Amino acid sequence: MDGTLGDKRNSLTDGLNALSRGKRLRIVNYDEEIAKLNKESLETSNTLVILCEEAKERGLETLAALEDQDEQLDNIENTMSKISTDMVRVRRDIRKTDQSCLCYPFYSSIEWFRKKFNLPCLFGESHTDTSSYKGTPLSDNGFRHSYSQRNTSRKIKKKEDDENSLNSIEEEIEKNVFQVEAALESMRHVAVDIDVQLRIQEPKLDRIHHMAENNDTTMTGAQQKMKKLLQS
Repeated sequence: MDGTLGDKRNSLTDGLNALSRGKRLRIVNYDEEIAKLNKESLETSNTLVILCEEAKERGLETLAALEDQDEQLDNIENTMSKISTDMVRVRRDIRKTDQSCLCYPFYSSIEWFRKKFNLPCLFGESHTDTSSYKGTPLSDNGFRHSYSQRNTSRKIKKKEDDENSLNSIEEEIEKNVFQVEAALESMRHVAVDIDVQLRIQEPKLDRIHHMAENNDTTMTGAQQKMKKLLQS
């Protein structure tokens, strides 16, 4: 019995000695750890606010550019339609000339029609203002601990300040979360509007492409016909 107790006592002593030779116990200040985690959370929420605002701004710029492009496509489509009408008239005039064996000056260059109707470019220059985005400034509130054990009033005041600072950080984080949610909702609506614009413009682009091909074909035929008339 005594031998067993002695063995346990020796084992406990050896364990304490090994612990003293290894890592020492560290007293954790939970207030400091909580303050550190809150500060990191605040920095993360500030970063999210900045990124969401930038994404929302880019989405609005894209939507504005698509709306402007839609207006340009309407103008181009109308102009191409006028060109098609003029090309029909030109073909009719050439046919009349062929029948009467008369020849008159004929401007057959497609550039002449483009200059005449002052065709706009499909994609204009993008003038996008670069905005600087500023997020909510990071909180500089720290937790200053008083190591004086003799001044009780200082410790009480410090505790109150720490609680106020903690509440302030939590309120700031909550505010940032609301801003992120609002920005995400706004981006969702912008994405829907962009999709609508793309669906509207796709058939317009197809019609413009089809009219351009028809006009080129008609112009080529008119040039060949006019060349034969001039050589006859």
